[in-house]
Amino acid sequence: MDELESVPEAWQPSKFEEAVKMARTFFGTLQDALLVTLLFSFASQSPTFARHGIVQVSAAALECFKSLRRQRYFHRTCVRLREQNTLSLARYGTVRVPLPTSQGRARIEQLIPLYRENRPWDRRWRILIYDVPEEDRKMRDAFRYVLKHYGYGSLQASVFLTPYQEAIEAIDPYLRRLALRGYVLVADTQSATSIQGIHPRKLAFSVWHLRRLNARYRQFLDEFGNTNSGSHPIVVATAYWNILRDDPQLPFELLPSGWQGEEAHRLFQRFTRWQGFAPRAAYERREVDAVLDEAMASSAEYEPSR
Repeated sequence: MDELESVPEAWQPSKFEEAVKMARTFFGTLQDALLVTLLFSFASQSPTFARHGIVQVSAAALECFKSLRRQRYFHRTCVRLREQNTLSLARYGTVRVPLPTSQGRARIEQLIPLYRENRPWDRRWRILIYDVPEEDRKMRDAFRYVLKHYGYGSLQASVFLTPYQEAIEAIDPYLRRLALRGYVLVADTQSATSIQGIHPRKLAFSVWHLRRLNARYRQFLDEFGNTNSGSHPIVVATAYWNILRDDPQLPFELLPSGWQGEEAHRLFQRFTRWQGFAPRAAYERREVDAVLDEAMASSAEYEPSR
């Protein structure tokens, strides 16, 4: 193992286990956390392949897994993932290491927040107003979750705002599913005029609480700006995704001066060496369905009031 001593720390059992636990705080399940940690552990070590070769790095990964496999929870998780065909053993030379399958990568793709490189804006606001009866409170709360999930900002109690037409189109299936179409009104300002006499950029700053969000990005940069910090790449990634998940990713012209989001994304890419999956629709976030399933299941006798 002497030739592996300079392999990055991602495959040290204690580091890897810490990374899985951190990922679980974001993804919720141990299975998803393990899949993501595996993928990012390999992705972050592409320069190592050039120095040692993928066989040597894979050997370090295998040693890590042999150590952790003695823990029952870890072994059970690997077995379940293989049964689901989301994890398989890939062979590199004489070494076989666990890696996410194409199905596993597809699962991960659904879970990781997407950073929008391009954010075109037609300089029009979309205003959504809803009035859901109190007896349909569970459906109303579920719908509010959908709006927040797709980056809407709360202008008033039941009035939400978005600069994106695709955000309006994205919620239409949920209106049908929740039987709320008759309770929702969408208006288009036709231009980026001020609302309530407030300039668009100032309005965005207030509605989406951008000061608070920017402070979180700044804290992320302060904590991980030193690429020699020794943190596992998934620890960095999880810290970044926790912020990105709450970021409405507004058009760049609506962001305040000194915005730290772009620099945080560059740091995330540099630290994890993650180039992302193939492009997908910015609003294809299918995990929101689970929340709606739970909301509707919590009221077995749910009937729309209409």
